[in-house]
This record gives sequence, C-alpha cells and structure tokens, in this order.
Amino acid sequence: MVSTRSQEKAKASGSSGGRKKSGRKKGEKGKSGRKSGAPPLKPLKRQGPRRRSPSHLYLCIQNSSALRYTHSVPSIHHREDVLTAYTASARPGNGQGYLDLLEGELAEFEHFTGNEHSQWLIDVAHGLCDPRHKRGLLWVWDSNGQDSLVNPGDPLRALVYEYRVPVPIRLTKISHRQSKSVTDTLGAGGTMRSDVLSRDGNCCWISGVKALSLIKSHACPKRMGNAQSSFIYEEFTGTAPPPGLTIYNPRFGISLSRSVDFYFGLYRIGLKPSDGLYVAHDFSGENLNIIGLPVPQFLVPVLHGHPVSPPNPVSPINPPAGILWWHYIQCVISKFGCYKGQRNITHYEEPIPMEDDSDLDGDDDDFSWPTAQFDRGRMMTKRIEQETEKMSEIANWVNA
Repeated sequence: MVSTRSQEKAKASGSSGGRKKSGRKKGEKGKSGRKSGAPPLKPLKRQGPRRRSPSHLYLCIQNSSALRYTHSVPSIHHREDVLTAYTASARPGNGQGYLDLLEGELAEFEHFTGNEHSQWLIDVAHGLCDPRHKRGLLWVWDSNGQDSLVNPGDPLRALVYEYRVPVPIRLTKISHRQSKSVTDTLGAGGTMRSDVLSRDGNCCWISGVKALSLIKSHACPKRMGNAQSSFIYEEFTGTAPPPGLTIYNPRFGISLSRSVDFYFGLYRIGLKPSDGLYVAHDFSGENLNIIGLPVPQFLVPVLHGHPVSPPNPVSPINPPAGILWWHYIQCVISKFGCYKGQRNITHYEEPIPMEDDSDLDGDDDDFSWPTAQFDRGRMMTKRIEQETEKMSEIANWVNA
C-alpha cells in the first residue's frame, strides 16, 4: 500500500518531466554559455500515454520499466527451471512509449473498487508489477496531458493511470488453466482433499454451508507444479515457503461448493484480502449468488461483495492471504488484462494428465445430468435455510 506521506513527498518533488533549479548565481554562465539571468528554457515535457476511449480507464507502465521474459522453458520441475523461466532483460531499442496493463469501462472497474476507490487500483498495480516490494507509485494523466500523483481516497476516473517504479520490474505472469482430464486419483491429491475439508470442517468458505460434497479448490493450478507454486508463494507472501511445500499442500486449497468451484477455477470468482478477512468478487458478469448460481434462481445472498472468513480462522494451514491475492490478480488480468500477448508471459503448466484429475475424487467440475446444477442449488438453498433457522432459534434462546 502506498502511504499518503510518500505521495505528498512525491508531489513536493514535482512531475518527472520538470527540471531542478540551478544553484548558480545570477549572471553566471553555464556550460551552454547562457547567463543564468536569461529567460529559462522551457522544461522538456514527456509525452504521456494516449487515451483511446473517453469512457475507459487504462493502467499502463513505461516500456523502459517493464523487463521482458527471455526464455521459453520446455518444462519446470526444479527451482533452477523457475529462475530460468523468470529470467528477464531490458527491451530492445530505447524502450520508448507505454505498455497497457489493464483496460475497461470505468463503471466495470468501479464495480470492484467499492469504497476503496483508488486504493484498489494501487493495490492491483502492485500485484501486477511488484507484488513483493511494492515500490511503485500510481500517477494519473488528465485530458490536458498533465500528470499528478494518485491518493488512495481519490475516486477513479476514465483516464490513463501510470505505475512508476524506481527500477525495472518483471510483470506478473499469467495463468491459463487447462481443462481437467480423467486420470485415476489417489495419493497426494486425495490426501490434500482430506486435509482441506477436515481443516474447514466440510464448510464452504463463501456460503458457510456444511456439506460432504464440497470441492477442494486449488488457488494455484496443480499443473504448475511444486517449484513454480513455491516461487509464487514467496513472491506474493513475502516469506520463504515452508520446507517441503508442494502444490498438494492444503495451503493452496479451500473448500467450495461445486458451482462456486467452477467459476473460481476459471478466475471468474476471486477473494480479495480485506483487513484480515476477504471479500468475494464476481468477475463472471452473471450476477451469481453465494452458491454460484444466477441470482434470480434462489433467494440467497448475492456473491459480489459478500464478506468471507475462513471456516477455521486459527488453522496454521490456511492459505496465506498472498496466495489468494495471487489468484485475485489472475481474475483481474482475465477480466481487464491487456498484456497477454507478451512473449513468455504465461505460467508453464504441465500439458499431460496428472494425479488428482479424476472425476472420482469429488474434484470434477462437470455435472452428470442436465439439471444437476440447479438440483444441487436447491439442496444448497435448503441447507442455507436450515442453518438460518438454527441460528435464529439459538439467538431467540439466548435472548429469552
């Protein structure tokens, strides 16, 4: 998060396009031969990024600030492979111009910012560009080509925002999830499912409903493998991964209902960390409820903006906030991302069937009969009603 103090300090130093005052006395000549008392040269004004639609918000970074990934790796199995895949260098040429990171209608961005306003975009810019160190500042270019520093409480506007960093950075890589295959599953995948559901008490993170048919959802795709997921853990939590961390560790999984898991796995539902808890955000555009079905279907709460707390908040094997933040950033990229065409920008994922891909492990995303999704929705609605009635009875008994 960018502090207000650092923003004010940056404002005091002025825009990057200005010149500092000379320390020479009046009448002295500089190297150019001009007297310091002569009319000052007009400061060189940096050409700002171009806005193409008056109703769109843009987030960009200077090309010279974004390193490019130079290696395409055939596979990743060890940390050395990850470091090779993340090798980056300056762009060829002089790096002029800007690289768009996000673009979309202002109203669509405001759907996710809520009361956070510009703080949401500041956080997302950190997540896209510098998740571990958060060294950048967010600036905005107005319609007259004038730039100014963004404060967290500023409302978002349909303008071009620029993330400025003191050193070149590597952009966060993009995950494209593969479809499930049907290999038999036992071993690590089954153990993870047991550990995740046991930790959560068979309780869905989003709806809060208990059910034996819940899915263990992977925040990071299992095809990314152990070495790559450990690297993400380190980058987005800022801490060293636990010894022996694998992609099947329960820290990479949460319990969800089948319908919600379907959207969560496609980066259409995300959990944004918020003051030690989470807020569910719906990126699907389908106005889902908390059981993952369209709102008109059942009288249950809307998913978007729904507060979320881990079923077992004190568990040491809950996913760190940074892991779910990585997943949330992937949701933002999927919805608004503009840099998907960059070379070597996608995460490597195993293109072959893996353990834990079976339809027998309760982890499949397909439904075995035409109305199964809605039938399960009705059952889940009934459970929610029963839970509500039970809590009401307890409250009445306590207040009696």
